[in-house]
Amino acid sequence: FYAFANISQTGYSAAKLQNAWLNEAGVATIAGTSFGAAGEGFVRLSFANSDENIRSALDRMDTWLAGNPSCGRATPAVVPGSAPDALGCCQR
Repeated sequence: FYAFANISQTGYSAAKLQNAWLNEAGVATIAGTSFGAAGEGFVRLSFANSDENIRSALDRMDTWLAGNPSCGRATPAVVPGSAPDALGCCQR
């Protein structure tokens, strides 16, 4: 009932995405790095829940990623007059 999802295309580290999804989307995941350095680029998801709750969590994760496209790069864009937020992304 676990999946080790590849998040490398998001541009986020496993720990940063784990924290963002928990704090901003209300979805608990485990950074792959919790299982060793080779886990970077992955998060662990648990499917020990109802289909409805799993769909809701996946929708919130997708919505969060869609709403944060400028930060979904390995090197965040630098916007003049901006400062990095908690994820290291520059925003006005």
